[in-house]
Amino acid sequence: MKNIKLLFNVEEPLVRKVCLILFILVPLFASAQYIWQKGDSTINQLSVYGTQGVYDAANHPGGRSGATTWRDASGNLWLFGGNGYGASGGSGRLSDLWKFDITTDQWEWLKGPTSINNTGTYGTMGTAAAGNTPGGREVAANWVDNSGYFWIFGGYGFGASGSAGRLNDLWKYDPGTNNWTWMKGPSDVNNNGVYGTLGTEAAANIPGGRYHCVGTVDPSGNLIFFGGNGLGSSSPATGGLNDLWRYNISTNNFTWIAGSNARDQLGTYGTLGVEASANKPGARVHSAIWTQSNGDFWMFGGYGRGASGLDGYLNDLWKYNVSTGYFAWMSGDNTIDNTGVYNDSCSGTAANKPGGRSAPIFWRDAGGDVFWLHGGEGRSTSSTVGDLHDLFAYDVSTGFWAWLSNSGINVNGSYTSIGSTGFPGGRNHSAGWISSTELWLHGGIGYPRSGSTKGYLSDLWKLPFLTPCGGTISALPIVLSHFSARVDGKQVRLSWITESEINNDYFSVERSDNRWNFTEVIRVAGAGNSSAELHYSTTDKHPLFGTSYYRLKQTDYDGHNSNSKAASVRIEKEPEVTIDPNPSDNYFIVAFEGVKSFSIQITGFTQSYLFESNNIIGKTRIDVTDFPKGIYFLKAYSGKTMMVKKLVII
Repeated sequence: MKNIKLLFNVEEPLVRKVCLILFILVPLFASAQYIWQKGDSTINQLSVYGTQGVYDAANHPGGRSGATTWRDASGNLWLFGGNGYGASGGSGRLSDLWKFDITTDQWEWLKGPTSINNTGTYGTMGTAAAGNTPGGREVAANWVDNSGYFWIFGGYGFGASGSAGRLNDLWKYDPGTNNWTWMKGPSDVNNNGVYGTLGTEAAANIPGGRYHCVGTVDPSGNLIFFGGNGLGSSSPATGGLNDLWRYNISTNNFTWIAGSNARDQLGTYGTLGVEASANKPGARVHSAIWTQSNGDFWMFGGYGRGASGLDGYLNDLWKYNVSTGYFAWMSGDNTIDNTGVYNDSCSGTAANKPGGRSAPIFWRDAGGDVFWLHGGEGRSTSSTVGDLHDLFAYDVSTGFWAWLSNSGINVNGSYTSIGSTGFPGGRNHSAGWISSTELWLHGGIGYPRSGSTKGYLSDLWKLPFLTPCGGTISALPIVLSHFSARVDGKQVRLSWITESEINNDYFSVERSDNRWNFTEVIRVAGAGNSSAELHYSTTDKHPLFGTSYYRLKQTDYDGHNSNSKAASVRIEKEPEVTIDPNPSDNYFIVAFEGVKSFSIQITGFTQSYLFESNNIIGKTRIDVTDFPKGIYFLKAYSGKTMMVKKLVII
């Protein structure tokens, strides 16, 4: 008998070894309530810079798309460049640097020119200087490292001279000194990559010029980024990439760690939910990326290649395990141009999924295990391509997408007054941040307050993510305060508590052995309407061995479903010795299930040892051709566990 402490105050099991993890979905309610915080409700507005280094209520970045963003340790929001409007004239690529103070609600212009299409000032590689600045660019990859420095790589824009192109320069910005440092890569555009040997770090390695690759930071603080549109190892032609790179901050070196060094590669999807060395996403650009709390990173969609065919809008979700170095296809389709499924607003279900899209805005919650996705260019519920304004959240613990608000394409925004609720219109290539309590969104290319013409937006929105649909817990059909599972003999006992119920017909306990295909195993009647605390319990009399996933589903009298909580349970099977064949005249295969390793002894009725073998993993073959015919005893033991089986040699 072994007790395992369970998470979230669930009960401890009485028998067998059990590992239970209870996952709670983020509360999701009626419809998301964005707040229009600052900026204009019209398109193509000029930037208002004010005095460099001085906050002012009148300051704001102009309409732009594809800007780079960071958040500093004090919670300030930072924005660099993009494609849009400076202080005057038309649109172009920008290299201005801004900071927004969420406490004073004001912008500060910190660095860079107020005009467009400026070339970069690189200075000396590896040396910070006040005069250094990257050239105007859009859709560069960006990170904040563990020391609080800001990083950008590549993008589409200007090097030290000449025309715009695909960049592969690496820059670091120190918010403490307000200085840029050119760290690595060439100062011109459209360079091929130097891949070196897969998995081997080298000073000469450098990813090729590219724009809109997506990046994150691994648990060691190194920078990781994937794909984009650019150049591979040799061909001068550009296309979608699916290479994965790591930059080691301490050595200033790159390593090509996965994917292909050629362009326009198809994806290898493998089995849904299963990581494998052969798996790899296809070439793509304009994806979304998140980092999970355990350091693994996740990537969604973009424009590129699925398992076959040509380019299109993708809605596949991938996880990269930083420990194993393997990808797993976790959700969505392996084909292109799929439409979205918008069921059960503000609840997570297996049916929900965003449609194929590129250039959405994305956030990760403070805990790192709920991913948020807004808009982009792609497909809603029809085959027509346009600018989306929907909001989805993906919960890692349940494997479900929740649709939170809005659908459709090319919709105008809802602007009432600054500080009031509404919603952003359809858009792509927005900039985004997450603070301690809100999601933030700025600009992009899309639709303003009115009119059918889209353009560069300069509006700033926030969305409180603790109640992302804007309601209260009492608005739910049920308020569930507890859900637990424990092993009781050879059964699994499931219990839950509701604080209130509205129109509640029944609960369904659903079970899966793979987290994707759930089957109802038990149904329990609900109370209908109640404001009192109610306790429920039921038993799965025929549980699965190994890992099982339980989901509690609630159904109203009108047939509406909601999934409130889910649990993952692992039941280790009772140790069992198997012998095959038995009887036998020449060999036995012995396995000891449920243990890591074991030893065996074979004795006769006199207890004298005839055979012994130790530290067996899995199973072993025993040759008994020289044993006399008769009955013997096989003792298998692992730690303090010992079992005896009868052998018959004929």
